[in-house]
Amino acid sequence: MPNLLLVEDMPDALSAFVMALRIAGHTVTGVTDPRCAAQTYREGHQNGPPFDLVVLDLAMPDMNGFEVADQIHAHAPDARIAFLTAYDEPLSVGRAEASGAIAFWSKPITAPDLVANVAGVLAVSSG
Repeated sequence: MPNLLLVEDMPDALSAFVMALRIAGHTVTGVTDPRCAAQTYREGHQNGPPFDLVVLDLAMPDMNGFEVADQIHAHAPDARIAFLTAYDEPLSVGRAEASGAIAFWSKPITAPDLVANVAGVLAVSSG
């Protein structure tokens, strides 16, 4: 069962995404505070099964998704990260690619579409 870390600052969206991903058979840890995301990632690797994928909202208060990705990659350079954002201009896409992101998904996105995107990324990266 894939283990996911989902970081989304909007509680309602996080709740809907977590529920849909769990129904699809994933283990999901949801975090609304980007400042806690890297620590949650590290704790997951130390205390339980590692995360197979991290899905990061790009635009969050206090810390953006790129900064969170940098912190996670400092601990685990091979971490698989996908970005989720309403801002899909070329500069953000280029920055995501430069950061080693394996996917960049545009909002608005429905929970079923997120589930499908995650399944696609996990299928490609596992096989």
